[in-house]
Amino acid sequence: MAILVLRTILEFMKIDEALERIQAFLMLRFREFIPNADMEEIRENKGKAGQLMEKAIGLPQSSQLLDFEDGDLKTYKSKPDGDPLETIAIHQFGDDIDDLIRKQPFKSSSIHKKTSRMIIIPICKVPKDPGNWYIAHAAMIDARDGTRWFMEFESSYNQVLDELHKHICKSGKFHTSNGVYLQLRTKDSKPYRQLYSRVLSKTLCDKRVAIYFRKRFMKEVFGIE
Repeated sequence: MAILVLRTILEFMKIDEALERIQAFLMLRFREFIPNADMEEIRENKGKAGQLMEKAIGLPQSSQLLDFEDGDLKTYKSKPDGDPLETIAIHQFGDDIDDLIRKQPFKSSSIHKKTSRMIIIPICKVPKDPGNWYIAHAAMIDARDGTRWFMEFESSYNQVLDELHKHICKSGKFHTSNGVYLQLRTKDSKPYRQLYSRVLSKTLCDKRVAIYFRKRFMKEVFGIE
């Protein structure tokens, strides 16, 4: 199958168009639609799979908050049926940790912006050779205001904030905080960067942190017990 040509225009791709393009790759092995040069790159850095999927569907690389004009793309390592082997990072916090300290409402948060519309792709990485990896499923998630997922994410977000504040009040430090579908935990790479709160005038952790989707969310999306 021919590789989709990268766009030369500057506007963002719409999420509905992206889903159509992704569906064209279902059950194809990576070696069938990813160039050999990129396959060598993915063999050296297996975390590049999501970026290469973006490239394959013609999504320009960008520093914008969202991958698409009206939504985001999330990938994760899975078994053939979509059962997650890892969680999904949504947003890493640094200087903006004070948004959580101030208990910014979910509706105006970066988490809502990045989850209001999403395409979720489990990448089956069970075969050792990345050339044999594939995607068997793709799901569109609508979590805009008023939907069931909006309410679920808002509730989980508030649970995370409540736990975070309890930990800080008790120990003065950051600890992993959980909601039903969301989790706040450390996420950083060396050299680590301290997590400092200007609101509290103190260092909360020796690493940056991020909010993740827990495995329960992906299991529910793809109907896995």
